[in-house]
Amino acid sequence: MMIQSILVLLLIFIANVQSLSISDRANRKIEWNTLKLRWGPDPLVSNDEVYIRQPRTVQQALQEQYEQLPDTLEKQCIGETTIGYRYWKDNDTAAILIFDKQGTIAGIQIAFRRSSIKGNYYSFDTQKMFNVEMINGIEMYTLTAYFIDPTLICTVGRTLSQLEHEGTGTGLFLQNGTNPIKDSIEIPLWEKDIGKTKWVKGACFKTMGIHYWYDNRLDKSCSDFFPSFLMYNKGQLSGFGWAIVANLNFSRRIERVLTPVISTFLIPVPTCIPKVNDELGGFTTQHLYFNTDPANLEC
Repeated sequence: MMIQSILVLLLIFIANVQSLSISDRANRKIEWNTLKLRWGPDPLVSNDEVYIRQPRTVQQALQEQYEQLPDTLEKQCIGETTIGYRYWKDNDTAAILIFDKQGTIAGIQIAFRRSSIKGNYYSFDTQKMFNVEMINGIEMYTLTAYFIDPTLICTVGRTLSQLEHEGTGTGLFLQNGTNPIKDSIEIPLWEKDIGKTKWVKGACFKTMGIHYWYDNRLDKSCSDFFPSFLMYNKGQLSGFGWAIVANLNFSRRIERVLTPVISTFLIPVPTCIPKVNDELGGFTTQHLYFNTDPANLEC
């Protein structure tokens, strides 16, 4: 019901959208002053359903009833396929927060049961972005992003003063393999630099931004569609997200995307997507924001 409500709001918003009244990093105009997840039609509204604010220090996380993942490896900063100390709330794997050795936010992860995948629509076991690990005794697929250089997470970390000065992060690193140090891809902070990569410009959606999709094209196969997207506003990276070719229903912190709205943020729409999306009953996405000031979400 909640997912349907979000879809209704999305469709209404599309029909009635109105104008909203980065060392590159050091001079970044759009400050990364928050970490919020899950889209909503009004970025000024932040609650337990949309633009859900995430704690950015271990101390804040503990105050908000987050707990460290119970796996034995989590007592160590360097795990089998991740780096940093991971925390979750109410056993919800849609938003596993990653903190550095000083207890400052360093990344985020989404995980879902391997057994929840039905059919052969997507090659989860060959797409390097997905890792497989046991979380709380359950075999899961994970997607992981870091907000600082992964080499610093367990060696130096960041102080509270640095968090206040630099914001949520100093960059975005998507883990594309089993080794978080060697396999993480650094994302350009400025849109002008993305032309040197395989990221393809999609559509602009106000309250989200200009979407970029990796190696996207009409003949792109749905079985290896890259499971992450970027969001730029005013020429700067202001957020990113996950796009999973599966219909997942394990958390209210995720989103469902139905076929009629896909072209509002994905251009071109690969020819395979409408059919696969309809058969699945909708793909699963999650938008993550470093800044939700309406003036900074105008594309």
